[in-house]
Amino acid sequence: MNLGSVTGLWDVGSSMFLPLYLGSAVVLLVAAVVHRHRLLAGRSSVPGSAVTAQQAAYLTGGGRLAIYASLAALHVGGCVAVAPASGGRLVVTGALPAGATALDVAIHQAAGLGWPADRLGEHDRVAAELAMLRTGLERAGLLPTDRVRWTIRGWAHLMQVVVIVGVFWFFTQSSDGGFHLLLPIIALSTAVTILLRRPKTWRTRAGDRALANLRAGQAHLDPAQNPSWRVYGPGGAAMGVGVFGSGALWAADPGFASDCGIPNQLDSSSTSGGGPGGGTCAGSSTGSSSCGSSSCGSSSSSSSCGSSG
Repeated sequence: MNLGSVTGLWDVGSSMFLPLYLGSAVVLLVAAVVHRHRLLAGRSSVPGSAVTAQQAAYLTGGGRLAIYASLAALHVGGCVAVAPASGGRLVVTGALPAGATALDVAIHQAAGLGWPADRLGEHDRVAAELAMLRTGLERAGLLPTDRVRWTIRGWAHLMQVVVIVGVFWFFTQSSDGGFHLLLPIIALSTAVTILLRRPKTWRTRAGDRALANLRAGQAHLDPAQNPSWRVYGPGGAAMGVGVFGSGALWAADPGFASDCGIPNQLDSSSTSGGGPGGGTCAGSSTGSSSCGSSSCGSSSSSSSCGSSG
């Protein structure tokens, strides 16, 4: 190919370049926004009532909050506690109930080995169960898959390249156009930043709806209502943490929360954390069922493990 002809294609006046550039950029931007909107739609067939406590926790705050939800249920049920002056190391104080989830079982096992509460995510079995939970939520359409996230990032990177091309052309070839030609490029850059910015959470819109419905239906577990976990049991404790954040555990049992090194954070909106981290859609006691069915699985254990911790 003749290098001169390539240079000629690049070295065009603003009257030719600007309409072609902006027209192409706008088409790509609209395509990116529309595709992103469709990718993050999720499914509309999963009601909030089908989401379990640990699933809600993952949607709210990722794998770490799912661990906290399980810890809340296990502690209220008398299954685990923190050893005194141990730096947050867990101890087993009672046997698991028949309805324990797979994540409960994994954390109970880790507690038997004296794992610190703030390092439970590093335990192999706990990490595996979190991955199972996330996979189930992805299958249910409540969380986007890795491919969806990569596609969204790919659109953003493509538009960044388009902006860079425009800026480069302006500074190398726009001697006949004046600085007013930079304004459309700045406008395009601003539009890209606003429309293709990273989501506050990686939940799908279906996940947002399910979590919002669940939050509305579990308003009695809001820490502002001072719910009694002795009344609502382990299942209520897990759901309270899963829906309203780790601050619910602090409100109910600040000593245990402090000993575990759990941050005091309440989730009062449906747009906080739930994305990266481990997943959560384990089913009932096996923890491997998908959320794609009418029910995502059973809730956290509601029976006591022994004496209350």
